Amino acid sequence: MINVPLSPVAPVYLVHGEEEMLRAEALADIRAAVLDEGMADFNLDRFDGGQCSGANVVAAAQMLPMMAERRLVVVRFVERLKADDLAVLAGYLTDPSPTTCLVLEGEKPDMRRNPFNAVKKVGAVVPCKPLYEKDASTG
Repeated sequence: MINVPLSPVAPVYLVHGEEEMLRAEALADIRAAVLDEGMADFNLDRFDGGQCSGANVVAAAQMLPMMAERRLVVVRFVERLKADDLAVLAGYLTDPSPTTCLVLEGEKPDMRRNPFNAVKKVGAVVPCKPLYEKDASTG
């Protein structure tokens, strides 16, 4: 089980790590906390890094939610974004929309670079490391 800080919901999350199942669990937890299921189709945008531009992601993040409190914008494989697109996202992180939850998700983003290192200042970082047998509780 992964611990995602959801109270309050952060404007930006970086969900990263080798464990794909834990990343999926974290995304599901964030989605459940952010979206009203009745309006989810109108307030959810999904992008895949390498197949989108930073400008498109930011435009989606700056849209107002439709008949809901918040929007959810998810960028999977975020480490595949080009440097220019990462710079656009870093600019967005200086003043993220209060009505959007932006989730950057990937296996191995370079935590030394923007926007990844900037997430700690405005949001939450959710590491999804593999659980080794010695770490599992038997209780």
